[in-house]
Amino acid sequence: MAEYLGLPQVIINSSGKERVSRFVSLGVVLHLLDWPNRLKESNILFDIPLSFPSTLFNHILVDIHRRWKHLLLWDHVRLTLELLVGRMDNVLLKGGFLQATFAFIDRTCLRIFHPE
Repeated sequence: MAEYLGLPQVIINSSGKERVSRFVSLGVVLHLLDWPNRLKESNILFDIPLSFPSTLFNHILVDIHRRWKHLLLWDHVRLTLELLVGRMDNVLLKGGFLQATFAFIDRTCLRIFHPE
């Protein structure tokens, strides 16, 4: 996946002291995206300094967004208001308890944390 995303072979922190492979950096990102993992767990799991997971996370996500943002555009043709309202109604009819829900990222009915 790191190769297909076009991630650099090696990621170096701003001081130039820490270096990790693109596979480790992608592992850190995926680990941190898997709630409820924490930064301090990442540095132990991947054997990197405590401050580095945050830097890696931000660097890799910015890089992925820069390269692939053209694929993240809203599809106004296929995702119309009428279609989304119909899907929200279906979620509620099936016993959903969240208002304004039209899809589940991993096909489960679990809430996804959203900072206020």
